[in-house]
Amino acid sequence: MLKMLNIQKAVLTIVLTLATPGLVLAAGSGNHSHTAPAQPRTTTCTPEHEAMGHCKMSDSTPPASTCTPEHEAMGHCKMEENDVHAHAHTASTVGQPAPAGTAPARTITVHLVDSMRFNFSAPPTAKAGEVIRFVVMNKGKVPHEFGIGSVEEQKSHREMMKAMPDMKHEDGQVVTVAPGETRELLWQFAGSGTTAQYACSIPGHFEAGMHHEITIQ
Repeated sequence: MLKMLNIQKAVLTIVLTLATPGLVLAAGSGNHSHTAPAQPRTTTCTPEHEAMGHCKMSDSTPPASTCTPEHEAMGHCKMEENDVHAHAHTASTVGQPAPAGTAPARTITVHLVDSMRFNFSAPPTAKAGEVIRFVVMNKGKVPHEFGIGSVEEQKSHREMMKAMPDMKHEDGQVVTVAPGETRELLWQFAGSGTTAQYACSIPGHFEAGMHHEITIQ
């Protein structure tokens, strides 16, 4: 009889174990030990994130960048490290940045000085279609800008700078030059008979005299 009871008890243990995954009965005792079944890992990853490769990232590892393709195309992603703002300008009435590698007709060195003046190594006159390479050197102790545009464009830029005075530029039309730094700007002039203005739009600099106007030939 005892043997039969032991067999029945063993069979019951097997049945309960198979019927309830994760449940382990300690045979021969009244104590039960429960082990919760492993739960599959859930994810909130959307198909869009999957397509961008975000789902492969570790939960504890933040994405290397939150920049979207649209922001990448506008150059915004580079701002995160050096706070340099690249702005897409509409076509200027006095020309455009010349393509990289274009041979300039002339090279003019421009010294930016704290007396709020541009000191040009040669007269900064220009003809329509002419490409001039400007080597811009900040000889002062404060940041300066050197930009090319029409009088109206420069005025608009100054208004923008008043709203964001710490803005820096890397757009081919304006360069921000730190003290002791040298930058270059390659510009192809256009608009014969129009007025082009060289200007520093950092608040207070233009007003102190840091600008120069020419008539494009």
